[in-house]
Amino acid sequence: MGKDNVPFHTVIFPCSLIGTNDRFTLIHKISTTEYLNYEGGKFSKTEGVGIFGDGAIESGINAEVYRFYLLANRPEVSDTVFSWDDFAAKNNNQLLANVGNVCNRVLKFLEKLGSTVPALGELQE
Repeated sequence: MGKDNVPFHTVIFPCSLIGTNDRFTLIHKISTTEYLNYEGGKFSKTEGVGIFGDGAIESGINAEVYRFYLLANRPEVSDTVFSWDDFAAKNNNQLLANVGNVCNRVLKFLEKLGSTVPALGELQE
C-alpha cells in the first residue's frame, strides 16, 4: 500500500467499521511503501499510464517475472521508478543469470557424482 493511503486505512476505515457496532476484525499492523512511479511519471489508471492486470497478461510475461522485479525494487526507503529498460536488465542480469548459474552448478555436481540427467520426456511412475 502506498504512503498516501495510510490515513484512510488506519483511521477513517476502522472508525467506519467501529461505527457499525458489528464485530469486524480490525487491523493491528500495516505495511506501507513509498511510491512506485512509471517511466519517470506517476501510475494513473485514469490516464492509462502504467502496467495493469490486463496489460500484464497480454504482454505474455510470466507473473513470476513481474513479482521478482517488484520485490527486488520495492520502494521501502524512497520513491522508485519502474522502467522497461531496468525491468529487462534485472530480468537478464539477476533472475536469468542466477537461475542459469544454479542449474549449471547442479548439473556439474550431478556429473561429479557420476549421476546422469534423464532425457527429456514424460514422467513415469
